[in-house]
Amino acid sequence: MAFGAYLECATKLQYVNDFERDTVSKILRIAREKPDRSLRTPPGMNGCYIEPEYFEKAIENTVSLGPRSKRLKKEVIRWISMPYFSLKSHSLSNHNAVTLNPHLTHNRSVAQGRYFQVAQYWCLVIGDSLLISCAPMSVPELSKTTIHLNYIPLADHPRLPTGDWAPMLEVSDSGLRLWLLSIEECLTWSTFVSHFIGLGFSLVDGWRVKYRDVILDQSDWPTVISMARISRVRLELCRSDYEDPADGGDSLVYDSHMRRVSRSMSAGQAPKHDDDQTEPEPLRPLISDIPLSESDPLLMLDGSHATSDRESYGFHVFTLLATVPTSPTPRGESSSQQGTLCMDPLFKVDERQLSEDLNQLDEYLSSGNTRRMECVSYQECLSKTLYDVQQSCTKLNRDEYSLKKNLFRAVRDIFELYLPLRCNHTVALKFWGSIDHIIQTKGIASEYTRFEEDVRDISQLGQLAKEIKEEIFSGKELVESMITIPHEFIQAWLLFQMFLACFFAESARRSSSHIRRCKQKLLKGRLKMVERLQTVNIREREAVLPLGVTALMLGQLLDGSQVFTPSGPHSLTSAYWTCFNDLKSEVYNKPLRRHYEAEFTTLKADFETIITTLEDQQRVLVALEDSVKEAESHSFANNSLIGRNIIMEPSREASTTAYLVHRIEEMLQNFWEMSRRLNELENYHFQCLSIDTDMQQKASFAFTTVTVFFLPLTTVTGILGMNTSDIRDMSAGQGLFWTVAIPLGLACLFTWLMYLGSFGKMWRWGKKRGLKKTL
Repeated sequence: MAFGAYLECATKLQYVNDFERDTVSKILRIAREKPDRSLRTPPGMNGCYIEPEYFEKAIENTVSLGPRSKRLKKEVIRWISMPYFSLKSHSLSNHNAVTLNPHLTHNRSVAQGRYFQVAQYWCLVIGDSLLISCAPMSVPELSKTTIHLNYIPLADHPRLPTGDWAPMLEVSDSGLRLWLLSIEECLTWSTFVSHFIGLGFSLVDGWRVKYRDVILDQSDWPTVISMARISRVRLELCRSDYEDPADGGDSLVYDSHMRRVSRSMSAGQAPKHDDDQTEPEPLRPLISDIPLSESDPLLMLDGSHATSDRESYGFHVFTLLATVPTSPTPRGESSSQQGTLCMDPLFKVDERQLSEDLNQLDEYLSSGNTRRMECVSYQECLSKTLYDVQQSCTKLNRDEYSLKKNLFRAVRDIFELYLPLRCNHTVALKFWGSIDHIIQTKGIASEYTRFEEDVRDISQLGQLAKEIKEEIFSGKELVESMITIPHEFIQAWLLFQMFLACFFAESARRSSSHIRRCKQKLLKGRLKMVERLQTVNIREREAVLPLGVTALMLGQLLDGSQVFTPSGPHSLTSAYWTCFNDLKSEVYNKPLRRHYEAEFTTLKADFETIITTLEDQQRVLVALEDSVKEAESHSFANNSLIGRNIIMEPSREASTTAYLVHRIEEMLQNFWEMSRRLNELENYHFQCLSIDTDMQQKASFAFTTVTVFFLPLTTVTGILGMNTSDIRDMSAGQGLFWTVAIPLGLACLFTWLMYLGSFGKMWRWGKKRGLKKTL
């Protein structure tokens, strides 16, 4: 295609609006005018040559969303003109690459060599929705293992919303990455958030979701899903401005012991009993019969309100730790209703194991903690029930009601993540006793300056605990991987209960980091749990944008088409190395042949064309790589405003461009080396010819000198008639001949040597030799 036809095609597309059309027209017209001023335009070209370059321009366009609604749309238009080597894809494995020239494929080339043609690839990328490319190679010729396109239509396609035709939710990282998630996989906010935990971060801890610069939360999610079912919705991940304070210097004093306790519990190890104990003591019921408030009915596992006196065991951290299989029957033979909250009949809660786990916690908090002040504070805590705390809340003053009520709700959400609300074990009773002491203390907000900040941190922790319970435990069937609880959850409970127990102690300031560390443990434990239960691999849902398609096509053109034979990469380099080595062998074997000069000239022209083309490719790719890095710097994963980076694999655009830059650098090094060695080989050939010429000149000089000496003798014999008569019959004897001939020969020889300057050379040589002897 001629460039004029390409320009006309790009500016007349129906998918381009007027503002984009004007910008595209200006970019392409400037690109067409550059070769007229370029001094590097290849002579004798038979294709349309466009100066290799990478150019991008950011534009802002006003998009109408309705009669009275408009939005400013920002996008980047990228223009790429890239030369590449066009070769025929056929094997030369059974032939010599020097003697068999390949069949070149395209006539419209801008340069040509022995084994290659240079064609050009033009590409125009408009935003992230349109790609217009042109090259003397069709898409079916590209390798199917490199590029495979899977087209997903619009959300309101008339076909049934299943499979690849289902409505998709687009999620951007504010950079180059875009994930496509099916609407059916993101019906709830918690399900949507859980998909991204596989990347190593949480959308509730330092990261947010935006839609058109509006921060979204759980209450906005039904509206987003409704919009995504009928139109295109793109969400954007970004960082929040909040960051937790730094660690204290003594934050890890007793982590090793606490980690050992939590891991022993998560592994199901019960504390040791005495050998003489033959029968276990009867267990005190862990679920009390004390009612809660009437405004707070409990839910059974099937979603109905509790009708019995005791609450059934549900999905909690400590109850799952004590859950054991009831039979060795495989899980595939079990029957469970889809979509309900009933527990799998193959599992049950072992109350004895639950009691032993809680006893182990109580033992650690009361005597096993290495910080003795915390042990004393825990022992001094009163035993209260949830009902007692609720009654204390009803007696609060109006000034303190709002703040303490928020504290109670957050603490209740945290407790419910770990245990049923009616649990009456000592650990639970002391937990509520600590909260009751805080709530009953009057004027705590004025006495403790950090109280409001602590309530805010605990509220965030309660929200996190509530979301963890909803993400992991709600609406799911019990599977064996769920009963293996990460030990980070247990450590978080220990840290939080220590914080509550030491709230009024002198060490409260030192233990203020417990909340932050508790949050970190919960996030880490949630990440482990979601990775076990997650069915959607977010890394496999990453879509490819037009810039990514362009990078893959460039990778195929620059690396794939530059492969001369299918035996391996860089076969164009290998072919010229083979050609050069064969030529070198011939030159060393027969260095005096003069037909090598044409071979040297051809290879020099080829090397110059190849090196120029590779330098153009390198220049364009470096500019493209810089643009990709700039775009990736806007990603929430690389934006380190709050000091926490997410380690993700490089994008396909970054990895492809970096790979191509490296490969082109290797090819440049090879051809620079070949060019240097070719010059050395040419110098060697010319040196051999020069030595041969010198030897011939010396032989000619000796022959001419002899001729000059004997020519006078021949002349005298002719004058004296000695050529036709015998000298013995002549009147003149030999004495006359030699008397005349010898002086005449010496005179001619002296004149010849004077003409050649031999005496001057001999004089300088003698003078130099005498000087050496003197020294």
